[in-house]
Amino acid sequence: MSERLKFVGRLTEEKLKNKKLRLRANGLVRSLRDLLDPFVDPVQIDGEQVSALAFDLAACLADLAESDRKVAAIAKALGR
Repeated sequence: MSERLKFVGRLTEEKLKNKKLRLRANGLVRSLRDLLDPFVDPVQIDGEQVSALAFDLAACLADLAESDRKVAAIAKALGR
């Protein structure tokens, strides 16, 4: 297998991972928006759930940023 084909395979895998991370981040944002309804009394908001989702989102965004860097580096190596 040529080196170029390996890089193309890695790029494809990383793009798939990137897409999954973006979907997860979007889902977490929607969940947080739902929990943080501006018309609900703040006392009624489940702080533990909001906190857990926020930490999950932060981790997901960090993973997404790393994935973006990998995609860019592989694409650059392939001359794309």
